[in-house]
Amino acid sequence: MDETPPNAELPNWHVRLRRALVEYFSEDDLETLCFDLRVDFDDLPGQNKTQKVVTLITHMSRLGRISELIDLCSEVRPNVPWGNLRAAALRDPLVVDERPDRVTVTTPLKRTATTTQRKPYLVLVYAGILMVGVCLLSS
Repeated sequence: MDETPPNAELPNWHVRLRRALVEYFSEDDLETLCFDLRVDFDDLPGQNKTQKVVTLITHMSRLGRISELIDLCSEVRPNVPWGNLRAAALRDPLVVDERPDRVTVTTPLKRTATTTQRKPYLVLVYAGILMVGVCLLSS
């Protein structure tokens, strides 16, 4: 588990938000939060709470609803030091590509990091010959 408190000064607001959600919300609380936001918790990819939180932040960013998530969190947990997360999220948005396999994070220094995940193997049978390959989306 992360040892840095969620209100510590970190370079990226999405890291602080992730840490706060993981620390101050149980999985049941997150499910209720998603219901209130009209997001299907069960449809969020991830096998544990942290993965679900990351997916929720990415999803809300993609929809342009990140301030709605932060506002609801601060309403539900008013004692949590949310600080200036909302202003930081609006000032330096998490840029999420339309393709769900790519997330681009732009830091305050405007450096950009992009990750691409490999897709499952593509299996084709053509004229009795088995052909297997890896699909990799490019920019």
